[in-house]
Amino acid sequence: MTAMHTTISEAHVAAVKKSEKPINNAHFKKLLDKNVEPGNASPTSKESEACAKWARDTMPRMEETVKKAGCNPFNIDAQDVLLDLLTDSGTSRLAASQKRLKKAWEAAVPDHQNFAYAGLPARASLDAVVADIFGAQFYFQPTLQGRSSEFLLLKSMVDAGAIGKGDVILSNRPFDTTKGHINNVLIEVVACTKLTTPDVYANSADVFLGNMPFDTMKAEHGKAQGKAKAVLMTLTDNGGGGQPVSMENVRKAAEFANENGLLVWIDACRIFENAFYIKLFEKGYELKTLPEIVREILSYADVATLSFKKMYSHTGGAVFLNRESAKIAPRIEAMKTSMQETSTVLYGMSYPKGYCGLNGDKMVEIISGIHLAIDPEVIGSRIAQVKKSGAVMAKYGAPVVPGAHADYLAADRWLPNVPLEKEPAEYLQAILLASLGIRGCGLGNRLYGKWEETKGAYKLKVPAEMDSMRLAIPRLAYSDAFLSQTLEIAARAYAEGVFSKASGGLSPANYNDRGFYHFGGCHQIRNEAEFSGMVQEVREIARA
Repeated sequence: MTAMHTTISEAHVAAVKKSEKPINNAHFKKLLDKNVEPGNASPTSKESEACAKWARDTMPRMEETVKKAGCNPFNIDAQDVLLDLLTDSGTSRLAASQKRLKKAWEAAVPDHQNFAYAGLPARASLDAVVADIFGAQFYFQPTLQGRSSEFLLLKSMVDAGAIGKGDVILSNRPFDTTKGHINNVLIEVVACTKLTTPDVYANSADVFLGNMPFDTMKAEHGKAQGKAKAVLMTLTDNGGGGQPVSMENVRKAAEFANENGLLVWIDACRIFENAFYIKLFEKGYELKTLPEIVREILSYADVATLSFKKMYSHTGGAVFLNRESAKIAPRIEAMKTSMQETSTVLYGMSYPKGYCGLNGDKMVEIISGIHLAIDPEVIGSRIAQVKKSGAVMAKYGAPVVPGAHADYLAADRWLPNVPLEKEPAEYLQAILLASLGIRGCGLGNRLYGKWEETKGAYKLKVPAEMDSMRLAIPRLAYSDAFLSQTLEIAARAYAEGVFSKASGGLSPANYNDRGFYHFGGCHQIRNEAEFSGMVQEVREIARA
């Protein structure tokens, strides 16, 4: 074994040993409790300086900036944002352990090997770590990120005849981009799990609110009249409040799929957060390690996709094809060929020793991110930060659903007098961005409601259970205190009735329902005087 491989192997052995250390389950159950106390620490000095600088230099022009951006948070420059909660994908800060491993790797590996087109040493190390943590039964196709994984998998399934135009996929709830990818190949995806509302979250004794409801799944399977070809389990349920799925639910969904000849596709983007919930709250898993739980979840999959960007890395994704699956065995070679050819054309040489659009440094970063993700103390603390930030807002009566990775605001209740067709989630986002520099994303009716087109205009036919605005918490990026104190201002504004005065909302320009509108769409403010007034009121509360 060369020195470079020894560097990774030693780090991997140490990370696995750390993942096996027992944790205080009772302690973490308290931290994940719905009524957890947020604490009273202070933001870091850097955060306080950033806040003062934003208020001085950026806030005076922020309202106009938001208007010029069409009230679309994706059109805002990052330097204009104070608290960036747009996504937790690839936005984490590198931990000290990751920086040390990267430095050791760079010292051991010559540049020509680190940036090699084929046969780069980091690829062999990545393959070995992935097989050890996720399961050796999988063919592993590295990708640039999760959405690349979805694209490659779906194309390979279509190319191999596993699924096709007009078919149906049954899901607890797909990611927004997953829905877009599926619709782009003219396949329908049905979200069977209802969005978790604040009332459901507050009153449910069950923590596994992302579970697939079997009565609904069976009914949708019947309605599909033989067109249903796959069951997609998203862990955690990104669109429905970031809620986890139990192992029992995964198992039963797989049993239903197997009985009916459907493929089991697991979207494993936040599988370690999901595994942590199983460890804490599902009987029989208290002493299991996170890798053991993850491997059991994936043992039910015929295929799986994931994003390493949600595992403490800034890049990378994966497609897994289960070599032991009888359902894909006749097609697995065709699927592999499709992915390798397509990925090579689009991203870079993607055969077994290829770089797949990633250099050695990035592969090592992925490995170091996996090492953090298997640590229950790290994952538990990450979820606890989300719960604390949600608890701060709930303390003021603000309607919020804290998930495993994000806080979901029920914008239709924050803005009760804004009609659902006038985009409460997107309007609330625009107000918070202009007043406080908080960037989130609408993930409600625009994505999960059912719209009907009439003479070029879209009408909301069936609204989602809530019009949610997501505040995704990046890993290792902000202190608990800075998150809590900034979000508390928004909650205080809610408690003081600022948002209940609004009735205008937004109107979308050039809307389409293909699943990507929230990335590139523009929205027109229906009552600019109202918008400006609310922005100023929220700022006054911040100054108080």
